[in-house]
Amino acid sequence: MNKPIILVLLYCFSLQLFAGSKGRIHKIDSLNTVLESQDLRDTNLIKTLHELAYLYEFENPDSALILYKKTQKLCDQKLTSSIPVGEQSAYAIFKAQSLRYSGIVYRQKGKYPEAIDYYNNALQIVLDSSLCQNKKKCAKEAGGLYNSLGILQRAQGEYSDALQNYLRGLKIFEQLNDKENMSLAYTNIGVIQYLLKDYRKALVYHNKSLEIEKEINDNTGVAQCYTNIGAVHYILREYDKALDCFKGAISRLDKKKNKALLSKIYINLGNVYKDIGNLDLSLDYYHKAYYLKKETADKKGVSLALINLSSLYNQKEDFLKAIEFGEKSLQIAESIQSLPNQKVANVTLATSYEANGDYAKALMHYKQYHLLFDSIFNSEKNRQIVEMEAKYENEKKMQELEKKDLLLQKQDAEMEGQRFRIYILVAAFFAIIVFATGLFRSYRIKRRSEEVIRMKNEELMQQNEEIAAQRDLVMLQKEQLSSLHNELTDSILYAKRIQSALLPSEQSLLELGKDFFIVFKPKDIVSGDFYWATKVKGWLVFAVADCTGHGVPGAFMSMLGIAFLNEIVRKEEVTQANHVLNLLRKYVIKALNQQSGETTRDYIETEVKDGMDISLCAINETTGEMQYAGANNSLYIVKSQEADADADCRLKEVKPDKMPVSVYAQMKDFSNHTFKIEKGDQLYLFSDGMPDQFGGDTGKKFMYKSFRRLITQVSLLPMEEQKVKIEAELLAWMKAENKQYDQIDDITILGIKW
Repeated sequence: MNKPIILVLLYCFSLQLFAGSKGRIHKIDSLNTVLESQDLRDTNLIKTLHELAYLYEFENPDSALILYKKTQKLCDQKLTSSIPVGEQSAYAIFKAQSLRYSGIVYRQKGKYPEAIDYYNNALQIVLDSSLCQNKKKCAKEAGGLYNSLGILQRAQGEYSDALQNYLRGLKIFEQLNDKENMSLAYTNIGVIQYLLKDYRKALVYHNKSLEIEKEINDNTGVAQCYTNIGAVHYILREYDKALDCFKGAISRLDKKKNKALLSKIYINLGNVYKDIGNLDLSLDYYHKAYYLKKETADKKGVSLALINLSSLYNQKEDFLKAIEFGEKSLQIAESIQSLPNQKVANVTLATSYEANGDYAKALMHYKQYHLLFDSIFNSEKNRQIVEMEAKYENEKKMQELEKKDLLLQKQDAEMEGQRFRIYILVAAFFAIIVFATGLFRSYRIKRRSEEVIRMKNEELMQQNEEIAAQRDLVMLQKEQLSSLHNELTDSILYAKRIQSALLPSEQSLLELGKDFFIVFKPKDIVSGDFYWATKVKGWLVFAVADCTGHGVPGAFMSMLGIAFLNEIVRKEEVTQANHVLNLLRKYVIKALNQQSGETTRDYIETEVKDGMDISLCAINETTGEMQYAGANNSLYIVKSQEADADADCRLKEVKPDKMPVSVYAQMKDFSNHTFKIEKGDQLYLFSDGMPDQFGGDTGKKFMYKSFRRLITQVSLLPMEEQKVKIEAELLAWMKAENKQYDQIDDITILGIKW
């Protein structure tokens, strides 16, 4: 049933492409005719060349560049001759526009240095008052050039430089009262603030853009602004505001003309509902996004939508559905050679197969994930080398194309007489093909009928033999799968023994001489969380970390973390908290071959980085000085009643740095917080497992507010009773009246009383 529908859609799509191509060819022919009839002194010639270059820009960028160069030469000839001041200003603007469009072509080709040169040359012209005397037009062109420079610098990850150029352009557009371009500048500045993690500033600029779009009554622009504002609220976990923005964007859109933007909004809605635990609504919006991506023939978008669906079905524990969508996503990603999509699809499938008990395929996809991880790193280095080689080759091709252009002009007259003969030959050729095709089809139908009869007879004879062979094969495969399952389970159990041996034992923690408790509950057999403690040179150093993922991938990362901490603290004897985290991040990045990424997208997306969140404390046992450094994980301190009677054991939270121990867009040194710790003070280090756990009567997350209240309550009890109370509260939360909630992440809590 599905096959005919797909074929019809593909056929319609090819007709639209063909019609568009014919229209473009007709336009090019018309412009060439105009060129032949115009005098070189006519200023309309330059406009015609611009139009022709723009048409070539998408299908033949090299030809477009040649035409833009012709325009620049014509403008130079005029500017060096004696012409009135008004005409001189017009030709200066024409040349600046031609340089700018050349820069855009080079940017689209990924040749950023050449693009920057063209933009800067254009800026020199429009900022030269002796050349460009039409102040309004020159100023508007300068604003556009600053915007183009900002777009290019954002693509290269140079956010500060991009922001400066966007602000320069905004100042010009404000002076001109150019509302449309002011809105564009505010949006671009908002995206830069988002990339710099200054989300409140991003909201200010996106709201300014929204006000203008409402003023000029541009519904599509309003929808785009609501989408960007909603994305910022989402990253701030202001889910109600995010939902209002995304739904407001949908209400403004023409759903037939804006399918690409609508699909992005549906994905954003799916993400919000997934985070707040409404998996059914999340699934509905992911499906809507998937169908729109298919309608717009966006294969990369289809692959990403399928990954979202697979991940959500994993969370719903419908692993067969998760595998079905994951395999489809991987197939599409491989067909378009999208390595990032292949990487995410493989790790999602590994999780699905592992949860479904198919450990052989889970292991296969984990291996493929790590191969792709290395391949993406190597392909980026190769891209830079290829770009340098392409620059050299392009210069040679440009020279050859200019020579060929002169030769083609001479050949045009000769080709005109040959066209009629070619048309006759082509028509005769197609007539022969049609006749031959008819004969061949008749012959094929006859042969096919004979072949079908022969094959049916053979199939009847082979069926009994095949059934017996298939039965034996199924039995053999069952035995092999059972054996493989046992081997993989034994391997993971052995990995658990290794991980347990690396974690500090309760006996070794007792030897540190402090009253403590540990709540350590892995989600799977092995854990992505770990705790660690040691004594070095009179300092007690201890930590709790949450590594990317859980299960086998998380366990690999946790063992790396333990090994690196032993190297840094025990061997190198580094005890200053923030220095420990700086060195740990350096070791992790080096071990995983990580590097900073780039983005050129107009819409905000996220990328998963392998690494860990961690809180680490170091206490001088002699002086009572305590140091804390954190990567996304807070520290809770409950002061003793004797030391702080008025506070009534009030809980104090020490905030971490908002960056992980891994590669990050804005990496800086971790902060070092110093305190004086008194006898009876209690310290709590933890991962996000318990605050993020779903449960209760409404099926929502436990949340940090409830977790802080629980820590405050149990801090009045002895440490061992605190552990019992916390575990009991967690068990009660996960066991609602009519439903038992599964643990969604590793849970680790370390409490120490000084």
